[in-house]
Amino acid sequence: MSTTSPLAIYHSYAAGIMDGEGYIGILKVNKKANYQPCLSIKMGDLEALELYELLFGGHIGTSGVSSTGRTMYKWVARNREEVKKVLTILRPYLLIKKRQADVCLEFIAEFPKRHSQHRKDKMEEYYKLCRLLNRTLGDPEQRLKVIQVIDKEVA
Repeated sequence: MSTTSPLAIYHSYAAGIMDGEGYIGILKVNKKANYQPCLSIKMGDLEALELYELLFGGHIGTSGVSSTGRTMYKWVARNREEVKKVLTILRPYLLIKKRQADVCLEFIAEFPKRHSQHRKDKMEEYYKLCRLLNRTLGDPEQRLKVIQVIDKEVA
């Protein structure tokens, strides 16, 4: 008999979608350098995104057409509380994007309000770190180097 709850199964499934198809990062919103955490998933499977919306909130919209002519959909969460909730739930199950989740959660903890005018330099550091982590996803050697540098700085 299994002791895994049905909700935990949904959460692990949702983490797999985020690891494979999702984006976890920090966006620079405008020229005034307002920063906000962002989660998004773009895919052709509307049903999977509707499950995301049911579990976590956020919004679904269309996002163009694939090369095969299939309508693409995008789920997005940008509200700090929503992003924090989603990442807190998914973090134990994330394998590939756990570092990005950690950076976003640290960002939210340090800058709980959307328009924090102080420490823009620190916000920029978080932004650049997420960009670097997302950019090295396809190159395991480069990603390992980035993670080792981050670990040294944190220690």
